[in-house]
Amino acid sequence: MESNSLFLTANADTVCYLARLDLSDGPIVIDQPSGGLGTIEDSLFSWVIDIGRPRSDRGLGGKHLIVAP
Repeated sequence: MESNSLFLTANADTVCYLARLDLSDGPIVIDQPSGGLGTIEDSLFSWVIDIGRPRSDRGLGGKHLIVAP
């Protein structure tokens, strides 16, 4: 990372991914890879659900259905 980055807590040794989901055409399925760890948040950065290791898939991966409110 460098000083021009817009990430609050980014570092060079952790793989991070970020996506913006558009639910206007209907629900979306997220395929979480095994060993992953993450959260799903809304547009105001409010927590929705943890995915990956802390959830019921126990880090084996899984599919998560995301629907509009």
